[in-house]
Amino acid sequence: MKSLPSQLPVFIQVAKSGSFSSAARALGVSAPAVSKAITKLEDEWQMKLFFRSSHSLSLTQTGQQLFDSLGPSMASIQDTIDQIADDTSAAGGTIKVNLPASSIGQEHILPLVMEFMTLYPQIICDLHFDDRNVDLVEHGFDLGIGVAINQDSRLIARPLLKQSVGIYAAPTT
Repeated sequence: MKSLPSQLPVFIQVAKSGSFSSAARALGVSAPAVSKAITKLEDEWQMKLFFRSSHSLSLTQTGQQLFDSLGPSMASIQDTIDQIADDTSAAGGTIKVNLPASSIGQEHILPLVMEFMTLYPQIICDLHFDDRNVDLVEHGFDLGIGVAINQDSRLIARPLLKQSVGIYAAPTT
């Protein structure tokens, strides 16, 4: 059984373009690189795929059969890759967030979350307010904001702000 070589996309492009130089431009590589890829493919499979002359390039019967079989599949694969890339470029889905129930969560962070939701209406924020130190992974949270740092190695923690705490009193009442 022949293995699937990495040169197949080059073969498909050359067959579609009708020349090494056109295929090279479409693939963003040099014409000699395309020529080497086709030669390597023909050597590995021990079959001639193209008739070459100084003025023309055409598929052999074997090359035409391979192109007819692979062309639609490669186009389908490319369409799928393009669709996935389009899907991931648009932000969407649900983000499960744990916020402190204290004033930090309600007064300071919640307005920022609301602003975020206005900018990205296709994102749903599933908000939970809890001051306890919750296991974010176990409870399925994507993001947690809190006043204590959990040293769980599965998490990435970033400080949002630093606050000094102190006891203050007036000298006289």
